[in-house]
Amino acid sequence: MLVKLNNMKTLDLYKFVFKNNIEYHWHDGDVILMINNYLLNEWNKLLGVGITDEEGLSCVMKDGYFCFHMKEICEYFDIEMNEVFEEEK
Repeated sequence: MLVKLNNMKTLDLYKFVFKNNIEYHWHDGDVILMINNYLLNEWNKLLGVGITDEEGLSCVMKDGYFCFHMKEICEYFDIEMNEVFEEEK
């Protein structure tokens, strides 16, 4: 059983994404968030340790950034993705 040691809220995620001008894209009902390397410490603090216990989080490492699928993360924190991320047109 995962214990939430940080309780990230919708507003916390929204501020992190838009304050840092983080690129994201909708893909098959999920959002792929592309976090620059220099923001990883701040991202880890926002997530807390509970979500990374047990199996951790899957991501893809690219040149200069990491890609995270947000559906699992948002579900864990009870955040509605469409309240943070605008759907692409």
